[in-house]
Amino acid sequence: MGGTDALTIAGLPFDEIYRRHAPAVRGYCIKMIGDPVIGQDLVSETFARAYQAGDRFIDQGKSVRAWLITIARNLVRDHYRRAYERLTLLRDTRVLDAAATKDDPAKALLLHEVNERLYEALRLLTPVQRTCVFLRFIADKSVPETARLLGKNELAVRAMQHRAIRKLRRLLSANGVERSDLHVYLDEPVRLPG
Repeated sequence: MGGTDALTIAGLPFDEIYRRHAPAVRGYCIKMIGDPVIGQDLVSETFARAYQAGDRFIDQGKSVRAWLITIARNLVRDHYRRAYERLTLLRDTRVLDAAATKDDPAKALLLHEVNERLYEALRLLTPVQRTCVFLRFIADKSVPETARLLGKNELAVRAMQHRAIRKLRRLLSANGVERSDLHVYLDEPVRLPG
């Protein structure tokens, strides 16, 4: 990156942009993901995308740092969406195998049935509701963290979560799954919020 062809953003060479803003982007990614290795991967991807799009950055009152954090936030969202998709593809086969090896075929069958109906119900949620449920209950993110990831305020996240859980209960109940059936996941009664 030397010579006259070096990329500049807001009048600064890209290496200076990286030096100034990498700590803030790194802090954001690690806080949102909770894993320093994955967080650093997202930092690298953030700056790679910024470099590719740098010539399109137009200073319209938005700072370079805010632009970089926006790129990072989108990558964090993508990370959680991909994690949700991987979870959907796994279909809890390890849990099913564990239940089957305990010589409890009735429990394994019930788990399989509940699991299938749960995934059917999750598919009927909107994409943002699915992501909200995943972040809150699978990734164990707080309401403020979920709000930042989704680009919404905390009240909107609480309302979205409430509507998603209410819809899941209604869909599961319509498919013959009651709250008492959900105990197979934890070997104890499940207490859904709301």
